[in-house]
Amino acid sequence: MNVICATGVYRWVPMPYSAWDEDGAAAYMLREINDGIAGTSIRPGMIKLAWDIEYQLEPLRIQMEKMARGAARAAKAAGLPITCHTRPDDYHGDRLLDIFEEEGLDLRAVTIGHTNDSTDMDYVLRIAKRGATVGLDRFSPRIDEAEQERRARVALTLVEAGYAEQVCLSHDSASYSLNGGPPSGGVRPENPRAFCLVSEVQIPWLKAHGVTEDQVEAMLVRSARATFEAAAAMKK
Repeated sequence: MNVICATGVYRWVPMPYSAWDEDGAAAYMLREINDGIAGTSIRPGMIKLAWDIEYQLEPLRIQMEKMARGAARAAKAAGLPITCHTRPDDYHGDRLLDIFEEEGLDLRAVTIGHTNDSTDMDYVLRIAKRGATVGLDRFSPRIDEAEQERRARVALTLVEAGYAEQVCLSHDSASYSLNGGPPSGGVRPENPRAFCLVSEVQIPWLKAHGVTEDQVEAMLVRSARATFEAAAAMKK
């Protein structure tokens, strides 16, 4: 398994970054991409942004949008894709794609993540119609069977609309994590099935509802590969 780490900015923009402009943010990411992270030989292979409930606050929104423009400029310079943690209830994908288009980014190099949190299929389809990859990456042991089926149906709707090549299936889960532990403290208990539900539940359900092996291959392999290929083609 190849593990690809990311540079970027997650949710709350750190105070030291607040005085940077868009080019300063891009330069920071490019230093990590080209020279390694924190003096190590580890070099990111993608860029990540995270927009969540904080985006509702104007001072934070200004900073987050600035970082998004910096990420777009770094992505174009380095030829790396961008993946985005989003809160679909606030339709973050729309604004992120607006910014990326304004910055001249090929939207095929962008993944709008957590999109199967949304119950608004007009929004989900809108992301695909604009050319981005739709990250359906919330399929975990923490949701019940009815919610698993609802999320599987989101993927089915996209496939039936002709967007299998732009769907990326994943879990956003962990078998071991420091997040979400018991009230007394400590780690969240290990869940060995954390990375099994897509293959054991979602894919069989999709096949039972008419999805082909080729369409499954598109959602599990080709969609992700296409984001890297589109990004590489942008490199200056």
